[in-house]
Amino acid sequence: MSYKVKTCRICKLVLPISAFHKHTTNKDGLRNECKICTCVAQNKRYDYDYTRARCLLRDYGITINNYNEMFKEQQGCCAICRRHQSEFEEALCVDHNHETKKVRGLLCRACNSQLGAYENGKDAFEKYLLETE
Repeated sequence: MSYKVKTCRICKLVLPISAFHKHTTNKDGLRNECKICTCVAQNKRYDYDYTRARCLLRDYGITINNYNEMFKEQQGCCAICRRHQSEFEEALCVDHNHETKKVRGLLCRACNSQLGAYENGKDAFEKYLLETE
């Protein structure tokens, strides 16, 4: 007696079809990932979302909804260079005043780093420029 098997796309194990969730749009009616790999992938996504929400609230006092509202208001673009989020591998950074903790907007990593460097060393930059004129 033979039983049907399928290879998991992620772990590459050959498993009985009972190890796969149903998926009506696939030709064989089953997901391409076994139940265990599906569960692991879902837990990773959940952990990222949960961690992101916790960090936004802890570091900037804003919720995911606040972040998404700013993102929508800025049309998904960096507030300084106006390049769209789709041009970057990472999410836009939350820009804030380090003294007052007030959130100012969302920036790409490059603009956020440059602004931080300027703010941290603007007295030194201004002194240098005055001395070299």
